Amino acid sequence: MKKIVIIHPYLNCRGGAERKVIHLRNYLKKEGNIVDIFTFDFSKESTFYEYLNDTSNIYELKGNYIYKLIKIIKVCRREKYDICICSNYPAHFYGYVIKKLSTIKSILWICNEIHSKLNPPKTLVKKIFTIIEKKIIKNFDNIITNSKNTHNQVLKYFHKKSTIIYPGVNMNTIGRVKDEQKKYFFCLSRATYDKNIIFLEKIIKNSSHNIIFVGSGPMSSYLEDLERSYNNFEYYKNVGDNEKNRLFSNADLFLFLPLNEPFGVTIIESLNLGTPVISFNSGGPKEIIINKKNGILCDNEAEYIKYISDYNHKSFAYEPEYFKSYVTRNFSLNQMLKNFGDLI
Repeated sequence: MKKIVIIHPYLNCRGGAERKVIHLRNYLKKEGNIVDIFTFDFSKESTFYEYLNDTSNIYELKGNYIYKLIKIIKVCRREKYDICICSNYPAHFYGYVIKKLSTIKSILWICNEIHSKLNPPKTLVKKIFTIIEKKIIKNFDNIITNSKNTHNQVLKYFHKKSTIIYPGVNMNTIGRVKDEQKKYFFCLSRATYDKNIIFLEKIIKNSSHNIIFVGSGPMSSYLEDLERSYNNFEYYKNVGDNEKNRLFSNADLFLFLPLNEPFGVTIIESLNLGTPVISFNSGGPKEIIINKKNGILCDNEAEYIKYISDYNHKSFAYEPEYFKSYVTRNFSLNQMLKNFGDLI
């Protein structure tokens, strides 16, 4: 038995990183370990509540950086954790300090994306933080990345190798729910600018299909405006898992919008439910989508729009059952958790 602490800044949404942390916590507890989570914003109702039967070991820390750091150090010294797992920015800053000031023996960083690369430092303070970040990463025992794309970025940016563990979906709880012939394209995403939501209007204008979008965030009001402006666009901030699966299953095509996503969990969700995907030919999607077999990879916006305008379901070489078997072989949740367990 090991005592493990996971630091994940925000457990308040239904994102890929949040799902990974919750599944990892449940798996490590099932294996007989003691697992605590430190987070700065926790909302059971807003994240994957269906996987959180027990929240007693999730600690929400409020206050400024110094207060949170002092609190974490005190708890780590008292609990004498063996391992610290840092997930997402800025968890690795906290992890580095508590390893230096507590009894933690091993520290891992789950790097889903390089924050400093996505948000280039402009102020002096941010530039200093970037320099510090590069130095502290050298002290981590292992970096776990979610794709070859992220691995290569870590190698280039931090000059340190990482272990690639692809995210996975639960093969036992997801099933194809094909029950209608309505023609529509589906998109599931956080409503944030970095997800390229602004591109959606061009798709709506050039598509003869209905477009259904599910997701909330800072750009929710923009999506509400689109729904008022276009008859072929429907917007929902959130739906339950059964409805989400139905929307995936019945769609002709799943729209993946980001320009350079590190991985893309919704892509494997869609394929697992038998629906092909269209994406830009960059980042993690290149490692998931086999062009013209289980999806379409586009080099630019014009190519993406042209495919949407001329959509033909016969573009793909394989059928839905192939899509699901492909996910089972390469992106299962059980394999992801086993790979994490082997490292820890």
